[in-house]
Amino acid sequence: MHPGRRSIGCGRLRQAVAVTSSEIEAWERWVSEMEHHPLDGFEYEEALASRDRASVALEIRGPGADWAELDAIDARFQAITAEDERSPFTSDRPTNTWWRWRLPTSPEHLSYLDIGNPDH
Repeated sequence: MHPGRRSIGCGRLRQAVAVTSSEIEAWERWVSEMEHHPLDGFEYEEALASRDRASVALEIRGPGADWAELDAIDARFQAITAEDERSPFTSDRPTNTWWRWRLPTSPEHLSYLDIGNPDH
């Protein structure tokens, strides 16, 4: 094999790892933000989109991808959210993944999303 070909492959692998790490770090930053502050609808949608991108990046890496870091962040997200059929973040999606059905459990945080309160 030509040495140049080998370095191209290694470069692509490093690039894929960097993209995956970047996407996972973005999801971690959003979850950290959610743990401390409410997000408005636009921010919440971007947070969920970052989770979409992290998942796609790991799927592209294939069977060798390590999902442990993403799973740990997801556990934190699940701790501050609950599945809610009122979620407006599921429409017009080719696949509605589990995180798009979750909304904050904090009434204050939920109020920022302007979803409405079922008790009123």
